[in-house]
Amino acid sequence: MARLSCLRFAGRDRIPGTGIITRTLGNKVHDIAQMGFANDNVDKYNRGRPGYDLTSLEMIDKLLQRSWDLKDESRRIVELGAGTGKFTKDFLANYPKYRFNYMATEPSSAFRRSLLENLGTGDNFQAVEGYGESVPVPSHSVSGVLIAQAFHWMANETTLRELHRILRPNTPVICVWNAQSRVNPWQAALEFDIISPHYPADTPRQQDYRWRDVFCDPSQNSAARDLFQSAGYDALSPNGGGGFRIGEHAFTRSITSSAQTIVDRALSVSVIACQPPDVQAAVERQVRELLRTHPDTRDITDDQYRVDILTELAWVYAK
Repeated sequence: MARLSCLRFAGRDRIPGTGIITRTLGNKVHDIAQMGFANDNVDKYNRGRPGYDLTSLEMIDKLLQRSWDLKDESRRIVELGAGTGKFTKDFLANYPKYRFNYMATEPSSAFRRSLLENLGTGDNFQAVEGYGESVPVPSHSVSGVLIAQAFHWMANETTLRELHRILRPNTPVICVWNAQSRVNPWQAALEFDIISPHYPADTPRQQDYRWRDVFCDPSQNSAARDLFQSAGYDALSPNGGGGFRIGEHAFTRSITSSAQTIVDRALSVSVIACQPPDVQAAVERQVRELLRTHPDTRDITDDQYRVDILTELAWVYAK
C-alpha cells in the first residue's frame, strides 16, 4: 500500500511552513474540550502535565508487538487526541521504530502546532486534524491505535466502528491515562474540592470510568462484542453479563513538582481552562492556599512537592 503523502491527500492540505495537515470535518468535539484545549492553554498544558514513564511505555510496546511486522512497509500507527505531544514525544523517543508512518491526530489547531514543535517532521510523521469518529486513513490500514488522556472524550459506538474500520485484524486499541492520585490526601483535596466542582454533570471524565460502558455495559456494548476481542490479563468483567472484557492494568508512581507546575496542571484541566480569567485566578489562589495549609504540604520549604501519578491502561484487539 502506498504511503499517504505529507503534502496533500484526500482533500486535506498542508499549512505552509508548519507540516500540519488539515481538512474540513464536522464539529465532533465536546464543547468543553473545544474551549479548554485552545491557544491560551498550550503553555500551561505543556508545563503542568506529567510525562509518561518507561513502565507504561514498555507495556504499550509489548501490546503493539503482538501484531507489529517490521518488514511490512505499509504499517502505520495512529494516535488519537495527541494534544501537544506529551505522550507522543515520550513514546517515540523510547521507541523510534514506531515513528515510521506515525499519524498523530488532534482536533485543536493550537495543540497540533505545539505537537509539531515538540516532534518535528520526518520519517513520514504527520500531525493531522482528526476525531475518534473520523480518522483520515484508508480502511484496514492501521497496525495499532494509541489514545493518551483522551478516550473518555470519544467513548461511543461511532468511534468503535471507526476504529474497527481502520484497524487490521488482531491489532490493538490501547488507551493510557496519567491521573492524579485520589489516595494521597492533599491531591484528593485538589481533585474533589477544587477541580471537580467545575465539572458539569454530563462532562466526560476518565475518573468516573463511564468510558468503560461502551465496552462493558450490555445495553451499550453490542458494537464492542461484534467488532473487538475480549482482551488481556487483569481484564474487567462487565457487571450483569454481556461476555466482553477489556484488558486493564494500573500502577502508581511518584514525581516531584513545584507549586507552579501544580498550578499549571490545575489550570490546564479543560473545565478550568475554559473559565474566564477571574475564575482561573480564584482556582490558582485555592491551589496555592491548599499547598500552604494542608498538613502534608505546609512544611515543604524547597518547592518540591511529592505528586503521586496513577497511570491506567486499557486495551482491546480488533476482530
